[in-house]
Amino acid sequence: MQKGKGTMSEFLLKTWVDTEAWLRSAAAVLTDDERGQGMVEYALILFLISIVAIVILGALGVKVNTVFNNVNNAMSPVS
Repeated sequence: MQKGKGTMSEFLLKTWVDTEAWLRSAAAVLTDDERGQGMVEYALILFLISIVAIVILGALGVKVNTVFNNVNNAMSPVS
């Protein structure tokens, strides 16, 4: 066996093993990390609360406008 071929194939094998180990550890870190999950849950809750608040304020806005119009009509002078 020639000396150059043995060292090159050993180098390639070591590089392959190191790269595979690094990819496995990176994948493990990405799949085991659950810190972002809590942030997404809080964002969804905030979104739902915002939608409910907008719907409630929209409904109340119409009723309050009706009440003010009734008061305004009651206070205007009779012609």
